Amino acid sequence: AKINSIEGALYNGDDILLVNVSEGIEKLVVRFPGGMQEVNSYLVKGENGYTVIDTGIYSEEAIATWEALFDTGVEVKKVVLTHTHQDHIGLARWFQEKKGVPVYTSKLGYKEMLKHRDKKRIKENLADLLHMHGGPNLPGRIGNDSFIYEFEPDGFFDETDTILLGNQCFEVVWTPGHAPDHYCFYQKD
Repeated sequence: AKINSIEGALYNGDDILLVNVSEGIEKLVVRFPGGMQEVNSYLVKGENGYTVIDTGIYSEEAIATWEALFDTGVEVKKVVLTHTHQDHIGLARWFQEKKGVPVYTSKLGYKEMLKHRDKKRIKENLADLLHMHGGPNLPGRIGNDSFIYEFEPDGFFDETDTILLGNQCFEVVWTPGHAPDHYCFYQKD
């Protein structure tokens, strides 16, 4: 994917992938085949580089987006995960191993990660869940993605902690519902 930076926005063809959300915070749209087909990652600017919030799913397309961003000179100093769904944690291990970037998750998220390790029947379990609720059959290309959970986070956070994102401290807020281990980060300013 050839990505060009134009007036502070990152483009893939005509699609804007990186947009400014507020001062010091950029939203990167990470696209991938299947499922939701994209996820929003956030880059919080710091003095020496960015903190990335969520990574996108493990796929060639998502990796190409991140590599194109790195090619623009962006430096990532830390990855923080809001929860452990595949489309948010999928490239955390890649960031850690290939880019040398430390990864942080919640203590509760780490417990969820441990549940996903060594799942050999992931496709069958997902197919059973969809069938039980009247959903469609799975496409044949879905495989075992348990490898994305096979890493050790560099640090943890918990509800009511504060966490440094970029240059600012944010309050950690547990927001279960979408996922049992879902967290948001609040900064009153």
